[in-house]
Amino acid sequence: MNVQGSLQVLDCTITNQFNESVNLVLVSEMIEIYESIHEKFLSGQVSVRDGLELLKKYKLTGQESLTLRFRQGENGKIITKIFKVYSITDISPENDNFKTYSLQFVDPYFFIFERTVVDRVFRGSMASMLEKVLIEDSKVNKNLLYVEETVPPNKQLICPKWRVSSVIDYITKNSSPKGKTENTTYDDSMFFYQSLSLSTITGESEPYGKFYFKSFDTMLSDITEHKFNYYPMVTDRTFLEEDNEEEQNKPGGKNSQILDYAVIEKNNSVRAQKLGFFSSKLFNFDLLRGVFETYDYSLNDLFKKNGHLSKFAPYYVEHDKTFEAETSDRVGGEIKSKELEELTMESPDKYSESNLYYSCNSTNMFSNQNEILDYTQTTTKDAPVGPESRSSGMLERNAILTLIKNNSMNIKVPFRDDLKVGEVVNVNIPSTEFSEDMSNKIDTGFYLIISMKYQISPISDKGLISLELMKEGLDVDISTYKTIHSAPKEE
Repeated sequence: MNVQGSLQVLDCTITNQFNESVNLVLVSEMIEIYESIHEKFLSGQVSVRDGLELLKKYKLTGQESLTLRFRQGENGKIITKIFKVYSITDISPENDNFKTYSLQFVDPYFFIFERTVVDRVFRGSMASMLEKVLIEDSKVNKNLLYVEETVPPNKQLICPKWRVSSVIDYITKNSSPKGKTENTTYDDSMFFYQSLSLSTITGESEPYGKFYFKSFDTMLSDITEHKFNYYPMVTDRTFLEEDNEEEQNKPGGKNSQILDYAVIEKNNSVRAQKLGFFSSKLFNFDLLRGVFETYDYSLNDLFKKNGHLSKFAPYYVEHDKTFEAETSDRVGGEIKSKELEELTMESPDKYSESNLYYSCNSTNMFSNQNEILDYTQTTTKDAPVGPESRSSGMLERNAILTLIKNNSMNIKVPFRDDLKVGEVVNVNIPSTEFSEDMSNKIDTGFYLIISMKYQISPISDKGLISLELMKEGLDVDISTYKTIHSAPKEE
């Protein structure tokens, strides 16, 4: 029987350093797996209720291997993933016969990336450098990699005994996506993360736990058919016990229901101002030519570009007025107010110099030519380019990191095996206002999955997924969108 969120945990096996194993399925109360576009590795924990003294019998030291095998329903694809236990926490006696504790785990590549040292020079695109480090130095299987191409194609990078993790961090922060077209929407928008990749794997022989080097632009264009609704669903016997696995994850299926939701935060103009989300400016000094260059970023200009998931910016950027409202004891209805001209300002994106950043460029750093390299026309045949800032990319990256937190929401849905972070889903949140049109055009729409937490219960054979979602902007023009209805008449 495949009820809402049903699953089967086949193995939750711990193997110590002496090749001694024990399956914890019958003593595991909860298994949690976490993935996020901000995290390089999958991680999680197993909550154990132990009456057999397994910690002592199997000599657990926080270096064990963990083999997980689970699947959706009774006939779903078997998901196999190997982790490394790195810590044992919250050990507490429940009574004289049991103790509880948690086994914290992480992907084994964490230790490989932290212990492998890179000491060489790379030339080419940043993406090609990253691929070489992962495949040649860290021995990552090519099937576990998704690497998006970057520009320019003739960068040079010196890694003086950097850990692989440090190389990944540097390349991620300093790479510009090539994009599918000439002009990308967001510059310097690369992220490196790991996902179970349940939505992209169909066969049991394919490896789980794929690494992604993916741009924010590509994430926003990765729109899936998944649609989640908060509307209550019919809970008759047919709905609860239907075994049609092909239909249960589709829109309207039993695993597409939003069981609970909470808006984490909806806009924060203080943070947006402090972190340069409205506008910012980069002052750049060229050490060879002795000249200053400036680059500007503004939220208004950003949303004039194509390729956005939402058509309109999340803030009103025409002006920033302050009003004083008259005294009123009425709820609803028209309340008069007057504009305070001394507190009225121009559009918040007109103050770029309130968020200044500074950098310098070492032009011709790796060139032996007698002439100054034209960095705007570089190809793979030209002299390699060093770490230079020639655009507002750094400013746009700051804006992305702020945007991700700007309009975020958590939803809980039944367990399903076709989701991953870095892809777009459709979320329908109904309005709490009773009217003929119950739609909520402000909050309903496309959301990007930022993080996911799988909550798997081996005892009940059911599970949940907690999704952290972000909405890029607004789907309607708030300057013309009418939401206030006529006031109720006084009796």
